[in-house]
Amino acid sequence: MPPPGVCLNIIKDRNQEGGMGTVTDPVKFRGQDFYWLRDQFLKNRQRFIDGTFPPDSSIIGPNLLSPEDMARVEWKRPHKMVASPCLFVDGGSRFDIAQGFLGDCWFLASVGALTRELQMLQQVVPNDQEFQRDYAGIFHFRFWRFGAWVDVVIDDKLPTIDGNLIFVHPTTKNEFWAALLEKAYAKVCGSYSDLKAGNVSEAMMDFTGGIHVMYKLKEAPPNLWDLMNRAVKFKSLMGCGTAQGATPENVELPNGIVQGHAYAITGVAQVFRVTSGTKGSDHPGSTNMVVSLLQKPDNGSRSLSPNHYIGFTLFALRDAKGKFPASFFNNSSPISVTKAFMNVRETTQVFYLPPGEYVIVPSTFNPEEPASYLLMIFSKMQTSNYMTINKVQLSAPSFYGSSGYTVEMCQIYAALHQLIHCQTCSR
Repeated sequence: MPPPGVCLNIIKDRNQEGGMGTVTDPVKFRGQDFYWLRDQFLKNRQRFIDGTFPPDSSIIGPNLLSPEDMARVEWKRPHKMVASPCLFVDGGSRFDIAQGFLGDCWFLASVGALTRELQMLQQVVPNDQEFQRDYAGIFHFRFWRFGAWVDVVIDDKLPTIDGNLIFVHPTTKNEFWAALLEKAYAKVCGSYSDLKAGNVSEAMMDFTGGIHVMYKLKEAPPNLWDLMNRAVKFKSLMGCGTAQGATPENVELPNGIVQGHAYAITGVAQVFRVTSGTKGSDHPGSTNMVVSLLQKPDNGSRSLSPNHYIGFTLFALRDAKGKFPASFFNNSSPISVTKAFMNVRETTQVFYLPPGEYVIVPSTFNPEEPASYLLMIFSKMQTSNYMTINKVQLSAPSFYGSSGYTVEMCQIYAALHQLIHCQTCSR
């Protein structure tokens, strides 16, 4: 077995090889250095215009505005809209923002949840920029994208019609952090139209680098209130959504809830308590482990990178070493198989496992669908400080219906908070 600390070395090497960034040292998205660019434009007394995400119809994207409305769009900097623009007015709040023409309530609900945690908000919206000092028409924002924090540079030209912002707009007329954040997120996703429709968990992951666990209320565990209360205590972001009604319209129900809409959960309060009779862990002696499989897009456009149906299978190992033959999968019963392969960006499952050796097999449901993915493993139990990772090639096991995989074999003995880069393959 490897000595303690070898896993940290593996992660460090992978981070360096893959060019991964941290919050304090993010990857420069599209190679743009915010500080260098700002200094150059300040020195030359010019306003920045982003040539990689130009303020024109190309970044609005298709099927969002009518040709007539597109022709009326004017790109304006905030100081052309109001006399004294500010990034923030009295700090960030979920009440600062109102949804515009773009159907990105999933993104805005995540932004609303983000405003609850000042430290997280400042990770995403660095506080080293403003309109009053060192202003050169350039701003930057940070997102966690598929294993790395990236620093995204934008100019502050925003799309307007008749002088009004088309998309997210502030409730305080001279506050522009949310509109600029939306533009930066549109840049990493491809365009504004790429923000149309999505899941709250997707943006929350990009704001934090965490993983998500989803509960359907009809199938929720009896201790759901305790789980949510604990999530608030540990400063997790939470959101929820309502099912679509009989029509694609967002119909408001008598209780004020809108169908087919996303919401931020901004607090948990105990109104009444029903005791389930269950306390503590139902799995004594087990390690609580969360496995998350995240697929990465093949190009820079969110809408042009449809998600495959993905999932994974977990096997226990007994004296198995090296390459696994097809007979291993044909003759071994998995501990767990993803209940339903879904065409989502991320699928997550919670396991309660005794210490031991396991192999996780990520896969698409259909054969011949190569895709890049990230496998993330989290555990809060600490017994020792290492795990081994061996990358092997497997033939398709008969139960999987896939033509081949790259697999990570993990000996799980410790608290795992790792990013494991993988690439599916086809034969």
